[in-house]
Amino acid sequence: MNSYLEKKQTLREKKEDLNKLFLSTSFRISVGIFILIFGVLYILRTTSVSTKGYIISELEREVATLEYENRKMDVEVAKLKSMQSLQDRISKTDLVSVVDVDYLNILDGSVAVR
Repeated sequence: MNSYLEKKQTLREKKEDLNKLFLSTSFRISVGIFILIFGVLYILRTTSVSTKGYIISELEREVATLEYENRKMDVEVAKLKSMQSLQDRISKTDLVSVVDVDYLNILDGSVAVR
């Protein structure tokens, strides 16, 4: 019975209380601080992402340069391994080609054993 005697809040009173809440100084300060904190966090996050993007682009550029140098070295290795290159380098060393080969014949077939 006691609950029936309590005064229920009307829609008009609820609306007025809500307006008082939104117009109160403490609510406005709280919302302002909330916006300020999330604004700073957003700026920090954006700065971090853009810095990482710059680092990634620098590393991609470095990878491209290293891949180019690797291809150049592969071509250089292929040139140095070619038969023409080997013959040219051998001719510059003043080596003499073998004309007559003498082989050592072991007559009795004995060899050193440990």
